[in-house]
Order: sequence, then C-alpha cells, then structure tokens
Amino acid sequence: GKDQSTAKQTRQIAIIDILRREHEANQIDVICLQEVTQRFVNLLQSQDWIRNDFCMSATEKSSCVDPYGNLTLWNRHTLRVSAAAAFLCQDVGRNRAVITCLQAKAAPRH
Repeated sequence: GKDQSTAKQTRQIAIIDILRREHEANQIDVICLQEVTQRFVNLLQSQDWIRNDFCMSATEKSSCVDPYGNLTLWNRHTLRVSAAAAFLCQDVGRNRAVITCLQAKAAPRH
C-alpha cells in the first residue's frame, strides 16, 4: 500500500544519495544496478549530478526496465559508448539484458 510505496521511495532516495557521495569522493566512471524500476530511472534522471556527469543505458519509458531490469550509468566526461544493445531474454518476452561497451575518451591535446 501507500506505506510500502513511501518506504520504497525513501530507500531509493537513500541509494541515490550514497551513489552521489561516492561519485563526489571518487569520481566514479561506471555504475551498474540490478532490479531497477522505471520510477528509479526517473528519480535518477531528476538529479542534477546525474544529468551533468552521466549517460544512462535506460531512459524514460525504456522497455529494459519494464517492470524492472538492469541499468548502466557511465561518466560522460571520461567514457564513450563503442557499442550498445538490448537483447530479448526468455523472461516473458521482455528486453532484459542490456550490454554497453565503453571506451576511454581520448585525453585532450594541449
């Protein structure tokens, strides 16, 4: 019910806060998450630090997190996508496996 929904949102906000603190302290390049819901994706996308520093393998209304799935975030300043795909797995016909291949961006030339 409503109490369970509030508890879930509180937990999701706490997870985002932990990720933010880790990123601020260590300049994280890659974050991989499992069992991510569309609501959690939306919460992540609402964060300035996510929008400024990260790209995401799922976005609003992404089928790979319907009703839940895997999510990869990568630092947009240090990494770029070399290949990405979502594969249909035997999970009631849903896109579950997201594969993202990343490469380091070239260092700026002086």
